Amino acid sequence: MKDLRGSYPLVAEKFENASLDVMSVIAEEEVEINEIFIRLNKSKPLTGAEVRNAVSGPVVELTRVITKHEFFVENIRFSVKRSADLNAAAKILLFEYSGALVATRKCDLDTFLESNVAPEQLELAGRRVLDNLTTMSEIFIPKDSLLSSANVVPTYYWFIRQVNDNGYSAIRLFLLNFEKNRRNSHDQDDVNGDVGSRRSFAQFNALNQRPNDLKSYVGRVEILKNLYNKWKK
Repeated sequence: MKDLRGSYPLVAEKFENASLDVMSVIAEEEVEINEIFIRLNKSKPLTGAEVRNAVSGPVVELTRVITKHEFFVENIRFSVKRSADLNAAAKILLFEYSGALVATRKCDLDTFLESNVAPEQLELAGRRVLDNLTTMSEIFIPKDSLLSSANVVPTYYWFIRQVNDNGYSAIRLFLLNFEKNRRNSHDQDDVNGDVGSRRSFAQFNALNQRPNDLKSYVGRVEILKNLYNKWKK
């Protein structure tokens, strides 16, 4: 406001003298207030994660706990201002609750949030998520450049979960090499590896166009696993 007064004193005066209408909502159940919030914000430019985070429920509460893990606090490099961390956490929690890779589109996450989840199954899924994130926090470095996008977290998560390899430093070196070659895959002269590897990079890039589809997850994880096994040899 100080800067506004200095540059635009008349505008600042209008802000300071403006009166705002405030309305309160009284309801017997919290779910009714949550429903009103969602309805009012349907036309607002809120992300799906922001809307989901505003309501209550076991899935949302556990998702918040997951984002307090060291991996999300120290290792990720992407911005969390629009709840991107909550979105990524909800996706990997849905994987573990389902026991397999599944689609994580907005409608899928909303259904997960609103469904009557089995408490014990959800708790076990949360424990598996936290255990695997502990492994991931040992693989990645603080503010890791490999984690500059929230979209890579679910794919990396399931890949590392499937690898079951104690060579943590090797996994990160592989991912660094993979991402470098993937970005350069349009120029074959800059890519290390054979024709099959270059084809895998191109396929991975194509699958990345629909990052939340089940087919995309399955394809990308398989590519990472195959190239990792080949790279280790």
